[in-house]
Amino acid sequence: MNFPLGSAGIVAIRLVDHDGVEQILGIRASDAEVVTVLRNRLAPLVVDHPEVFANISIRVGGRRGHLRDAHLVYRRGFQTMRTFSLDAALDAAIGLVHTFSSTPVGTTPMHARTLVRGDSAILVSDNFSHVIDARSRQLSAAGFTIGSHAPVLVDSATGEALIPTGDDISAPTMSRVPISHVVVFAPDAAATVSPAVRLTHITMLVAGRDGPTRGDDLHALVELTTTVPVVRLDVLEPRNVARAIIQL
Repeated sequence: MNFPLGSAGIVAIRLVDHDGVEQILGIRASDAEVVTVLRNRLAPLVVDHPEVFANISIRVGGRRGHLRDAHLVYRRGFQTMRTFSLDAALDAAIGLVHTFSSTPVGTTPMHARTLVRGDSAILVSDNFSHVIDARSRQLSAAGFTIGSHAPVLVDSATGEALIPTGDDISAPTMSRVPISHVVVFAPDAAATVSPAVRLTHITMLVAGRDGPTRGDDLHALVELTTTVPVVRLDVLEPRNVARAIIQL
């Protein structure tokens, strides 16, 4: 990743989660004007901490003649969004702040995005994050509200996704939305495979980016997918994936 501003491009913020635990996070951008916007929007949380680590990053797309590169958003080095809308990239980056709070009891963070339509949500594996970004207009036209970026908090016992709402950046109100389907990538989706192989398809939803995968996370995943239908797709081409999701 190219972030030429160095430490000058990082905004340090103080996050206090629901357990009262305090931590310092860093949000960086590759463009000085975007750093200023971040500092203004996060003003109530901003602190002076020159050695802060950049937990969230926005790489602002450059221009090549009449063409502009996409803006990219990262969480701990993993790309969570690719968009040509700078406002959308800013909203996504700021929306990731609360994901660094401790996980509420009874919920499991999953590497997925949410698509809400009506009174239910589709939980879409991170493998298809690029599809949601590339086909956002098509999905919105089909009635979906493109929700949280990874990770998404899930209550597996009730089969609900917790969708952040409200203006509180560090501790948003969580709206519970029933999950209608779980969509995962499976290169052998059309083949007859063993239960163990089918389990690997969904395990990526909890495979540890933030540390080792916990047994409780796997239990929650099995509990969720026992009651919610799992849709396995063996394609990554955005148009075909979007069409399959819209038809659910």
